Amino acid sequence: RQQALYKILIENVNVVGATCIGINTKALFRELDFDVVIVDESGQIQLHNLIVPLSRANKAILVGDHKQLPPVVSDEVLEEVEAKDFGDYKDLYRLSWFEHLWNAAPDDRKIMLDTQFRCPSIISDFVSEAFYEGNYFAGVGMDKKK
Repeated sequence: RQQALYKILIENVNVVGATCIGINTKALFRELDFDVVIVDESGQIQLHNLIVPLSRANKAILVGDHKQLPPVVSDEVLEEVEAKDFGDYKDLYRLSWFEHLWNAAPDDRKIMLDTQFRCPSIISDFVSEAFYEGNYFAGVGMDKKK
């Protein structure tokens, strides 16, 4: 009965939340296709994981920051990829697909959110200079935050 209820619910919702792999492995989601998939934290996701949700949608919006945490790959996998000399394909493991797309996309297809409201400006000023060429700003009142 519970599965029947879940099926009715999932067929009548406008938004579904799932992990990249979970969207394909959970029986509840297997029959669904999506108009739009929004992948958050895309800067941390490797291509082989990103393909799963993208294959289920007509359109995709990737949200992320490739200058933050990179994809997690074990040293053993990276060493094996290096040892087998896969050439340019080794970047498929080291870099997220988001970063590949960011580097290849024309400027009019990219948007950077450049103002933060979470940490004191003394920290965001350092981050701005170190990683964003001075183009990352603290929102109003962040200079007073401790």
